[in-house]
Amino acid sequence: MKICYVTHLPNLTGANQSLLDILSKNNREKVEAVVLLGKHGPLEKELEKINIRYEVIPYSSEIKEPGINYKNIAKKIKNYFAIFKIKKFFIKEKFDIIHNNSLFVGIGMEAAYKIGIPYICHIRDLIVADHNVCLLNEKKQFDLAKKSNKVIAISESVKNKFSSILNDKKIEVLFDGINIEKYILPNHTIFQNDTKTNNGVINVFLAGRISPGKGQLDAIKAIEVIKNRIHDGKVKNIEDINLYIVGGIGDNNYYQKMTKYVSENKIKGIHIMDFCNDLKSLREKCDIGLTCSIFEALGRVTIENMLSKMLVIGADTDGTIEIINEKTGLLYKHGDFVDLADKIIFAVNNKEKMIETACNGQKYAKNKFDSNSYNSELYKIYESII
Repeated sequence: MKICYVTHLPNLTGANQSLLDILSKNNREKVEAVVLLGKHGPLEKELEKINIRYEVIPYSSEIKEPGINYKNIAKKIKNYFAIFKIKKFFIKEKFDIIHNNSLFVGIGMEAAYKIGIPYICHIRDLIVADHNVCLLNEKKQFDLAKKSNKVIAISESVKNKFSSILNDKKIEVLFDGINIEKYILPNHTIFQNDTKTNNGVINVFLAGRISPGKGQLDAIKAIEVIKNRIHDGKVKNIEDINLYIVGGIGDNNYYQKMTKYVSENKIKGIHIMDFCNDLKSLREKCDIGLTCSIFEALGRVTIENMLSKMLVIGADTDGTIEIINEKTGLLYKHGDFVDLADKIIFAVNNKEKMIETACNGQKYAKNKFDSNSYNSELYKIYESII
């Protein structure tokens, strides 16, 4: 069968990373995959690496620009003309199914509906709660999702969020599949800095787009609390602690707020960097992986951290609590940076137990989120539609 995957942006955010994991483990004998992009971007290079064909036809996402009417009007006009080219492309290629990779794009669903090609709406986000964004035309987008042949939700939290809007019977939960080999660190042992660098130095990792919903400032404040307690002699087993924040700037005002807070409070050991290709090496030197999101549809970063055998500590909300439990990691009260600091200190004071927990987390992630098993389930959905 021949499938077209429609993306909302050509970048390497979670939705497209998940798409790449699907395509990298794709059974070429069963599925011929083609990716549709609205503009050129870094996703192209990654698709070329795994030998997946793609087409670029200029169109816009369904993300509404806040308070800027002319940009939103321009998006609608652009998509109005783009849909004619996309319909021709779909007909020419004779696709069996159109797989809409995110609710943040709608033009693929609209074109498929108009020419009678079956299509899937893959919902990977909690929209406003998760990304602090709105859809350009919410009613139209949900109408298209209702008319789809299948809606795939990446977690029970996502399904629950949209079940009242969409046909509950049409929604199927399918946790994201991850390319295990890309993230696995089988020999990584946490809390071993006494044999590597400085005795008692803890390294903490937090990846994700820099925005209020991802909670980077909470993590910074938690590190500040721990450093103050170390200085006051209230923490015995930590000599120092570092925080590595990795992610593109999604909200510049929030980024400025973060950096200003670090500067004004003279907090050392806070490293803020853009996404890099060698996250595996950075994870290997870290002990704890944080998920501080106020809302998380599933938590791809949490899964990646588990695979690297870091101890995961996450906020007790939405998709995060579907992954982290007492056997696989630690939870803290979302938005409470003092509780987060307490959990980090607890982890350091119970190293042997936490090493065991990190190993459990890795085993769980390997079994639960393997992309080979995922693709088998996804293929069953394709077959049921055809």
